[in-house]
Amino acid sequence: MNSRLVVIFSLMVCGTFKSAAQRFCQHMRVQEQLAQANTLDPRSDTFDVQSYEINAAFLNYQSQKAIDATAVIVIVLLQESTSVSLDLLDIPVTAVSVNGSAVSFDYNSPRLIVDLPILAAGDTFNVAVSYAGNPKSDAQWGGFYFTGEYAFNLGVGFAADPHNFGRAWFPCFDNFTDRARYYTNVTVDSGKRAYANGYLTDVVDNGDQTQTFRWTMDDPIPTYLASVAIANYEEVTMNVDGIPVLLTSLAVDTANLRKSFVNLPTCIRRFEEVYGKHSFDRIGFNTVPFNSGAMEHATNIAYPRYAISAGDKSSETLYAHELAHHWWGNTITCKTQEDMWLNEGWASYSERIFLEAVYGRE
Repeated sequence: MNSRLVVIFSLMVCGTFKSAAQRFCQHMRVQEQLAQANTLDPRSDTFDVQSYEINAAFLNYQSQKAIDATAVIVIVLLQESTSVSLDLLDIPVTAVSVNGSAVSFDYNSPRLIVDLPILAAGDTFNVAVSYAGNPKSDAQWGGFYFTGEYAFNLGVGFAADPHNFGRAWFPCFDNFTDRARYYTNVTVDSGKRAYANGYLTDVVDNGDQTQTFRWTMDDPIPTYLASVAIANYEEVTMNVDGIPVLLTSLAVDTANLRKSFVNLPTCIRRFEEVYGKHSFDRIGFNTVPFNSGAMEHATNIAYPRYAISAGDKSSETLYAHELAHHWWGNTITCKTQEDMWLNEGWASYSERIFLEAVYGRE
C-alpha cells in the first residue's frame, strides 16, 4: 500500500474511531440522565428538611424487638403544597400533627403522606409522627437488627431501592441530597447504653429503671448516615490532636478493642494530612455482632465484632476504610446511588494510604 493510500486509510479509521467515541459519550450522557431521573427525588424541589428530633424507646428489646417513638421533623416549604410526603418502612403510625395540631395522613408503607394546613412558600413548620412496631432489616444487607443484647441499625439496604435506609427506623425524606441536623434521644432499660450521631448532651435517669441518652449532631448529614447502637457497652476513649475518639464494646472485648485499634491515631493523622481537617465533632466506633461488613455512620461507625477477635490487627484496613468515609461519603456525598462507587473507590484507596503510613511504602 503506497503512502498516499496509508494516509487516506488512516484518516478513515480515525474518523470511524472519533464517530464511535462520540456515540459512546452520547450513550453515557443518556445513561447518566436516566440514572439521575431514577434516583433524584422531585420532592427536593418542594421541601427541605432542616432537622430530625428522634425520641425513641427501645425497652425490653431483646424479647420485644421493637421501637416506640415520636419523630419531630422541621421542614422549610419551598413550593406551596397541600401535603408533604415522607418515608417510613412497615412501622404502624398512630398519630401525626403539624405545628402541634392533629392532621389527616395516609400511610401506605413506605410512603407517609401528611396533609398540610395553608402554608406559603418559605414557611417553616414541624411534623410530629408517632409510630411503634418492629423495624425491619433488608433482605440482603442493612436495616435494623436485634441480636442478643445488641440493637443497632445499618443505614443502607443493598436490596432496597433507593439504597438509603433511614426509613427502616424513622420517618424521613430518604435520599442522598437532603441533609439535616439530628437530635436523637434514646430511652433504654437501666444498664444499657445508647449511642447515636454527634456528641452526648445528657443522660437522664427517668426514675423507672430506664435512662434516656440525648445526642446532638450539629453537622447536617443524609438520612443513611443516621444511627443508633445499644448494648451493655463499655467505652475506650482517645484524643488524637484534639479530636475525641470513642470506641465501644462489651466489657469482655475492651482489651481486644484497644489492641486492634492501636494504629488508629496514625490513620487519623495521615488522613488529615492528605484530605484535610476532620470535619465532625468526634470519631466513634461501636462493635456489633454483624459478620458481613461495617457501616460508616457519621461519628458513630458500626464495626463488626469479629474484626477485633483476639486483638487481631488483620482487619485494621476495615476501620481505615470506614473512617475514610468521614471525608468521602459523609462530608462529600454522592448525588445518586449510581455514583456510590465514588464513596467506595476513595475509601478503598484510603486503605492503601493507611497501610503506607503505618508499615511503609513497600
